Amino acid sequence: MAEIISVLWILMEMTCFYFFCESYLQRRPFKTYHLMLLLISTGSIYIYSKYGTNYFPSMLFTPLVYLIVSFGMYKGLLQRRIMAVTISVVTIAIVDASVMYLLSILFEISIDSITQRKYTYISAGLVSKSTSVLISWLFYRLFSKTTERQLHIRWLIMALFFPAISYMLIGVIYMNYRNESDLSGKALGVTLAVAIANIGTMYLITQIERSERRAQRAALLDQQMNIQTQSILSLEKSYCLQRSFSHDFQHHLNVISTLLEKEQYTLASQYIHKLQEQHTTRLFVVNSHHPIVDAVLNQKYQEAQGAEIDMQVRVNDLSNLCIPTERIVVVLSNLLDNAIEACKQYSGIRSINFTLIQENKLFLSIGNTSNPVNIINGKPLTTKKDKRIHGYGLLNVEKILKELNAEYVFNYQDNWFSFVAEIPDGQFVCEDTLRASSLLS
Repeated sequence: MAEIISVLWILMEMTCFYFFCESYLQRRPFKTYHLMLLLISTGSIYIYSKYGTNYFPSMLFTPLVYLIVSFGMYKGLLQRRIMAVTISVVTIAIVDASVMYLLSILFEISIDSITQRKYTYISAGLVSKSTSVLISWLFYRLFSKTTERQLHIRWLIMALFFPAISYMLIGVIYMNYRNESDLSGKALGVTLAVAIANIGTMYLITQIERSERRAQRAALLDQQMNIQTQSILSLEKSYCLQRSFSHDFQHHLNVISTLLEKEQYTLASQYIHKLQEQHTTRLFVVNSHHPIVDAVLNQKYQEAQGAEIDMQVRVNDLSNLCIPTERIVVVLSNLLDNAIEACKQYSGIRSINFTLIQENKLFLSIGNTSNPVNIINGKPLTTKKDKRIHGYGLLNVEKILKELNAEYVFNYQDNWFSFVAEIPDGQFVCEDTLRASSLLS
């Protein structure tokens, strides 16, 4: 029994060390020897704690083993390894001492007396080790550099609420044994069950978060695919219209030539004006020499015109734009969709100003008239009623802009919402642009 408890405590301390390493170091790709290293380390600490000599104290042997494990399982600077080892050892020591001190106050006995009470000492160890694991897990989830690992506020409340109730329950149970010579086996069983339940809660929270992230990624992917499909269809439609108009161009010239030969100048003028109107509505209004960008901008321009929104577009030659097609489509489509939607809800003059200029960097600016927008932590809050099924557009935009190392900002002032971004160019091969251009050649 004592051997099992000792190994269990060592494993819980190793778990605490693992979470601190995850916070400071980069994990190496998992290999079989990692598991072997953990087993050997656990066995070494157990054997040395039981049979070790006094020439090299156990309190120094354990950090040394942790440091060796960090070299085998993680990448990083020596300073970070030492920091992870130090914080884990100090945390475990402080929590162990605090739990023993609180129990000595509760039972009104000395710490040495607690160590002589079998069930009381084991219960104290379970409480202290599980508390150390909880603290290290919270540290790992709150201060991790990886965004996906960071703990959301609602899960943080749950992660703290359940242990708090557990400690209150254990305290009430222990109060009944203040005048007894030792805790009973039932109290020890409750302590063990509570410790397992707390570890299970941490695991459950982690799994639920992972499931939410998978669902969010699936929703983002679905939204991207829908946008890209719409853009492809718009490009195909514009291309077909252009081919159709080009095919009929010679016929139009023949008609105009005939009217002029017959000196029907009025009819010729009316016919030309009619063709000009058709040309405005059927051909590309925007010509940036980038077929995908043109397709998106013309599609959104026509949509804005249909909603009686004045849309001003300023672009330059984007033929050398080297950002992958799927990314620029998602960014432009989402931002322009939001601008058009905001204008539709606005009761005043509706207008959108769009700028996409490529020089040393790609400069993107979208401004539109809008009802008041709340911007929290640099992000606009959705104004749609069901927030659970909306907001993926801006999430997609922010995700892509971060991947492109872009700097961007949202702003709202005096009924005008604006978005400005600077995107470094030249970091991608222009294969998508060349492929799309070949379609129209």
